[in-house]
Amino acid sequence: MDRESISFVVPLRGRKDQILGFIYNIKKYYKDFEIIFCNQADDMLFRKGQLSNLGFKKAKFNIIAFINVDYRFLDYVDIVKEMEEHKSPFIPFVKGKRIVEPSLGKYRVVDEEHIPHIGAVGGCQIFTREQFIKSGGHTNLIFGWGPDDVVMSQRISFVFTAHPHVMGHILHGKTGSYVALRGINQLQSFNPPTIPEKDSFEHTIADEIGSKYIESNIVEYSFRNIRVTENFEYMDRYNKQCDYEKKELGL
Repeated sequence: MDRESISFVVPLRGRKDQILGFIYNIKKYYKDFEIIFCNQADDMLFRKGQLSNLGFKKAKFNIIAFINVDYRFLDYVDIVKEMEEHKSPFIPFVKGKRIVEPSLGKYRVVDEEHIPHIGAVGGCQIFTREQFIKSGGHTNLIFGWGPDDVVMSQRISFVFTAHPHVMGHILHGKTGSYVALRGINQLQSFNPPTIPEKDSFEHTIADEIGSKYIESNIVEYSFRNIRVTENFEYMDRYNKQCDYEKKELGL
């Protein structure tokens, strides 16, 4: 595997209007990379962590950046150098700015974005392949987004980059905040914490219903029916999450 190359794994559902801006942003700062969009193509609760697990299985390079489609680099981060210096998973920014993107590559800063305790920081997290495997990846017991970052921080300690990098977060409305807060209530499903080896990326499976190459190194995979393998050892807790999901969706 090329030491200098980076796999950007992007879990998403919808947000098609932000894909071109994301690609433009990565191309501006990086040369040797692949982008793997993992699109959830059903109406169940968003499985951000599980989509990240599925994207990891598709990634081919040693350094993997898990990044939201609505995040933008506002300056260059030498990801390879930072990884060599930290030798641990890291967050590639110390400041966040809420932005709007009126046109391709054009950003307007709305205000500063509060960055919570590092253990809960999402948006962009960077691992080597070995580090992600050691962490077990994302739990299969969180349906939604927000708590998946909290759980990951319990599995492995993140550090900020040593340099004052800034990332932009495209402004979205109250709907996203509501979904995140609703998801935080699920953290009770993760108490007590699971053992990573028994609740790992290897237990995440889905029906892959299509793939589309946007460019030779940029591909979008579509998944539905995201679930766990039959040998998943926390099946009782998983089934309770499925019942919670049905209640939330009125099924």
